[in-house]
Amino acid sequence: MAQEPTNHDDEPTDEGAAPVQIQPLVRKAFGKARREFSEEELNNPLLIRTLLDDVDRLQHEASRLSGFEVLFHKADKKSAVQEVQLKQLRRFDILYTVMLTSGAMIFGFAPNISEPSFASTMAYFVGAGLAVGAIGVKAISEWKRK
Repeated sequence: MAQEPTNHDDEPTDEGAAPVQIQPLVRKAFGKARREFSEEELNNPLLIRTLLDDVDRLQHEASRLSGFEVLFHKADKKSAVQEVQLKQLRRFDILYTVMLTSGAMIFGFAPNISEPSFASTMAYFVGAGLAVGAIGVKAISEWKRK
């Protein structure tokens, strides 16, 4: 009474995808058998034994699958938490990159201002401030990862 293995490779993994319709497995030996029994047939010990074996098998299968259900919900919660954390860390990384790049550009542009003046001094300070701020954002990002 071996059941055919199910193939889960074609199931969608995207959150927005439609749910997968699972077809019930039908055992070949009983696939075309009629499903209703008369009183006389229900008194047959062989039929009773077969039905009890099926009940035992299905109870075992249900208890085995309920363990997987608990594991699934734990993994699902952990995945959701990690997705939120990853989004926050991506924001920090983008902010770090933008601040460091713009600070370096401004700091590098400061000597090209024609004469040393308030504008060139401010460009040095703004560029250095953005670079230091970027390092601070990176430090906060690393601290949040732990």
